[in-house]
Amino acid sequence: MKAANDQLQVKRVGITNASTFYGFCRKHDNELFKPIESDEVNPDNKQHLTLLFFRALSYEYCMKRKVHLLLRKRRELISQNGQRLVPSEMELGFEAWTSKKWPVLFSQILSALQQDHDGGVRSVVHQIGRNIGVSCCGVSGVRGETLSDIMNTQDLRSMPPLYAFNIVPYTDKTFVIVTSFAEHSIEVSHHFGDVENMNQLESLVNTLAFYNCEDPCISPALWETLSMEEKEFVQLSIRHPSYRSSNLVPRIIKL
Repeated sequence: MKAANDQLQVKRVGITNASTFYGFCRKHDNELFKPIESDEVNPDNKQHLTLLFFRALSYEYCMKRKVHLLLRKRRELISQNGQRLVPSEMELGFEAWTSKKWPVLFSQILSALQQDHDGGVRSVVHQIGRNIGVSCCGVSGVRGETLSDIMNTQDLRSMPPLYAFNIVPYTDKTFVIVTSFAEHSIEVSHHFGDVENMNQLESLVNTLAFYNCEDPCISPALWETLSMEEKEFVQLSIRHPSYRSSNLVPRIIKL
């Protein structure tokens, strides 16, 4: 998008292309994520939940690095007469996230993967008794974060709490998983509150899939049941926060 009123383009693609994460080479991707790729995710298996957390964090890093490089290249291309433009705050923010924040997250998640127990990672898992037609993962925070916050990152305690979410559908069920580091878990729990009934779970699922996530994979079977207004609502709600015109979350998944 180049402006706030630009429409997103939604297109139908194969599930392999839609869900493949090009963050690791084939060898290391297979070695790292085999436990959660060769069979179903086991919500009682701490290793499985930690691997989902790791993949969501890695995906977030790769996307932020990609956007930072695009913003930097665009600035270099439009600079004229040898006068380089000053980096925007958005560009600086993405650069700081990948250079300051990511090393802390990467170190912590590697430490968790190397431990036999939960390794300082906390997960909350909700199971829905059908395939809801949406798959996604992402990382979000419980409150806003400034460039200064990111630049001053030294350890987990020095950064605003964050969490990763994974929505993982299978033929007859869907797992909704929210994971955070132990240091962040109390504030993350307060952020979501108790998801005690289907109405609250429905709100959580729609928020994660169509507001916190900017690139959910939506099954054609689900997409084709939506009205034009619902489709437009989805496109508006999953845009980058800088372009969103509303904080409303569409009610697409109905439980």
